[in-house]
Amino acid sequence: MLVLCAILAFSQSKEVTGTITSPSGQPIPGASIKIKGARSGTSAGQNGEFKITVPPGTTLIVTAVGYEPQEINIGGRTSLSISMNQDNKALSEVVVTALGITREKKAISYSTQTVASADIVSGGRSNMVDDLNGKVAGVQITNAGGQAGQGTTIVIRGYNSFGAAGNGNQPLYVVDGIPIDNSAEQGSGSAYNIPTANRAVDLSPDDIESVTVLKGGAATVLYGIQAANGALIITTKKGRSGRINVDAGYGYSIQEANKFPAFSHGYMRGSNGKYNTVTTNNWGPIAANNPVFPSGTSLDLTGTGTEVDVSGQKIPYYPNNYKNFFVKGHTNKYNLALSGGNDKTLYYVGLSRIDQAAIVRNNTYDKTSAVFNVSTQVSQRLNINVKANYINTGGLRFDAGRFMNGLDYYVNTWDITTFPWKDKFGNETWWQKTISSPMWSVHETGEKYRINHYIANIGADYKLAKDWTLNYKYGLDNYSESRRNVDPIGTLAYSNTNYLGAMHEVRINSLQVNSDVMLNYDHQFGDDFHMHGIVGQNIFYKKYDVLDITGNSFVLPNLFDITNTQTQTIYHNSFQKETIGFYGDLQFSYKDLLYLEGTLRNDWTSTLPRQNDRFMFPSVSAGFVFSELMHADWLSYGRLRGSIAGTANDAQPNLTSTTYVNVTPTVASNPRFSYSTVVGNPNLKPEHTTQKEIGLDLGFLKRRIMLEAAYYNKNSYDLIVTAPTSNVTGVQYQVVNLGEVTNKGYEATLTFKDIVQAKGFSWTSAFNFSRNISKVVKVGDNGNDKITLAFPFNANAEIDAQKGQPFGAIYGYAWTRYGVAESDPNYTKAPYLIGADGKPTQSGGKVLLGNTSPKFILAWNNSMSYKGFNFGFTIEWRHGGDVVNDFNNLLTYSGKGALTQNRWYSATYVGANSTKSYTGVDANGKAVAGAPVNLSKTWFTGTFKNIDENFIEDASWLRLRNIYVGYSIPESVLKPLHIKGADITVAGRNVWLHTKYTGIDPEVSSAGSGPNGVVGIDVNSVPATKSWDVSLKVKF
Repeated sequence: MLVLCAILAFSQSKEVTGTITSPSGQPIPGASIKIKGARSGTSAGQNGEFKITVPPGTTLIVTAVGYEPQEINIGGRTSLSISMNQDNKALSEVVVTALGITREKKAISYSTQTVASADIVSGGRSNMVDDLNGKVAGVQITNAGGQAGQGTTIVIRGYNSFGAAGNGNQPLYVVDGIPIDNSAEQGSGSAYNIPTANRAVDLSPDDIESVTVLKGGAATVLYGIQAANGALIITTKKGRSGRINVDAGYGYSIQEANKFPAFSHGYMRGSNGKYNTVTTNNWGPIAANNPVFPSGTSLDLTGTGTEVDVSGQKIPYYPNNYKNFFVKGHTNKYNLALSGGNDKTLYYVGLSRIDQAAIVRNNTYDKTSAVFNVSTQVSQRLNINVKANYINTGGLRFDAGRFMNGLDYYVNTWDITTFPWKDKFGNETWWQKTISSPMWSVHETGEKYRINHYIANIGADYKLAKDWTLNYKYGLDNYSESRRNVDPIGTLAYSNTNYLGAMHEVRINSLQVNSDVMLNYDHQFGDDFHMHGIVGQNIFYKKYDVLDITGNSFVLPNLFDITNTQTQTIYHNSFQKETIGFYGDLQFSYKDLLYLEGTLRNDWTSTLPRQNDRFMFPSVSAGFVFSELMHADWLSYGRLRGSIAGTANDAQPNLTSTTYVNVTPTVASNPRFSYSTVVGNPNLKPEHTTQKEIGLDLGFLKRRIMLEAAYYNKNSYDLIVTAPTSNVTGVQYQVVNLGEVTNKGYEATLTFKDIVQAKGFSWTSAFNFSRNISKVVKVGDNGNDKITLAFPFNANAEIDAQKGQPFGAIYGYAWTRYGVAESDPNYTKAPYLIGADGKPTQSGGKVLLGNTSPKFILAWNNSMSYKGFNFGFTIEWRHGGDVVNDFNNLLTYSGKGALTQNRWYSATYVGANSTKSYTGVDANGKAVAGAPVNLSKTWFTGTFKNIDENFIEDASWLRLRNIYVGYSIPESVLKPLHIKGADITVAGRNVWLHTKYTGIDPEVSSAGSGPNGVVGIDVNSVPATKSWDVSLKVKF
């Protein structure tokens, strides 16, 4: 009888199909559909579709991560369209982790932080990385300056490498599961100072759905050596099921310099209080005294190229040439996106364009991006995703060292905005023969560049059986770049002889291929236990080639071709790199209470010798949701988590053997190779890092208040160092594994949601806090205890990795102190040693003057909305850290810096008779007042300028990072126009800055966006910008 009933029931069963979507119509892949009261069920496919056979009277239970569960009574229906409501308790609890795996946040036991699309686009920048500033704890982001299209440096949880490792200190960028190249190729030679951008700037912010930052080793082990410094997981926008959606937008912004250096004022060109035409320095007469040209002075005041007698005429005075050199920049942004699909196929097509004219005259940047993203369900088991992205960028950029140096030497006798920079013959008119006029530099020289960047990937998901899925992803990242930089004949840049010009051409080609095959197993054991496991293999390949040719002395004028130069120098670098990795990950969970995870990766790399090219690194993590046991009204959520992981970083190519470098045709007109001064190491090993982390997550008032806090401890050892060798070897350096660095730190994010409970009003506020403490444990053997990471152009200071000090310690000359050794880190806190003449003296060696690392970073993010209006802002505070103000050193020498405002001239001048007494102790330790020092040109350009201590400044700042206000036009207004929605936004970026630093914005680094990520030097840096943006977005 029972069998008969079962047969009858089965005969009445029916097949039900349906789709599961979010409130916005986005499909929810992986949603669980179960029959109530039974164990049978299914899960939604890639496009949110499902198919299930059910008996009569069935009720379905539908669940998905981040959404409220639903019970659906089928009744007589055979087709369902289910829209899930977001679960406010778990709204931000879904995280995209390594390899594109999506998990509940409570299931992962390491630190991650996600920034949504709205927060990225609200910044109004063309560089996606810049928009992460202040939004992620434990991340330090530094821009390279105010030229258009420049790159950005990002460092996660401190510096792990001295820069010789394969990835330096930069994190991995992953777009839709595929790693991309984030190189910032600088070119050859230290004189090549034209800024370049890292390739992450190519990504269009309008196409990005979210960015998740994976911070610790346990979060990135699955990526192997590529993610030794953390990872940015970028998810782009996908299509939506239903009718076609059209999103169009336009934005316009105005930029201007947000801070200028501090200058002296009121002094004119000359020496010792008198005007002369032999110098560019401002040690001349006081402008307020209305001085006249001395008798016998001949000068070209109009730029005709002819000098005339100007004796007795009032000396012109233009004190604002530095500020007037810069102009207001402007940017136009356009974007158009089409998306749509059905229950089988989803598509997204995006087009965007940016045109920017920067604050530096004639500095331009443009970017055109086209992206196509489609996913389709080929069968009930097979889903395929295809994405292609083409980006074309280019513009005109300049050698900042040249025009900024020229700007410093530009005399205030001429108006920089009106004085001609060339004569009728096309020659530079400025009299200074060794330094070009800044106006000549930005009108007659510069580098034109163009980059073609292709990113493409294809992925397939095949459901082998219940609980078993096979995934495959293949992606390539290819870009080619051409650069051309010309100094025409007549450029007065390098010598006071007849300079015949030069040109520089660069061709760069880079191809990166990544392949991942991964087997997934996901199984629920009863009601309490769940297991998820993966095993996979990764193949990574990179091919890189750069050809860099410099031609000197043109044969014919105005024919800018390498073959038209008399001599050429060729630099060529080419390499291929391959990494093969196998990995596995296994996670167990018990109810919603306990989570355990273990990961293992084994890599082989081609950049290390065979005996050291294979290395393994594991991770173990655990999470305990103790709030599941407490059931306390005051505690909505509580979790304790911890992890330990090992990561590794391989070497840059060509470090295991000694190579040849530049090619110069100097021997009987035949090419000659130069042998490298760095000896390769056939026993080189990878850099290793052990990372430990413990965290605590708490939620209160139904998670309206959330605290996420973490402590981490990293030990990086076997760091690759270019160490000095013995003179008898005949070479200068050898690559060895000798360095060790530790980083310890604290991170915390405190979020308040629905702070004010009022109808129609929403307010979310979040604080991000981070503090990192680094220490260089070891640098080398044989008494070598430091590596110089960077150094300025004018001062003697240097930024070092010094044993026993934080990474980025600043060393330089100081005033001599009494009773303390120069090796003492507190040397500068001791009293001055005053000599017999009553004056202080210079220290015998370089001493510790500061370090570049901030003590902490705190950001406050806010977003509010009320009846169609939205408002938000980010305030960021960086406390501590020092900068070498090398530009101020140069300004001091020229008499243009604020430090020389109070000065002394040998003759009697009102306002120019200042002295200063240095108090300290004599050789016996007795306190003395010191003799008055005449603050003369000789003092400032000699003793004072050579003391680096005078130019080390606190880099602390407080800024309004961004602020915006927007309005969504009501639907009742738009409906007659057949418009779904329209938003108008006005935003400001960097509009307010408070700092005691006397240079430009202390956040800017002259070091650019290279792999070291070293910051802390301000030498001829282009001022950073502030901007106001207005944008309109329309949906059809």
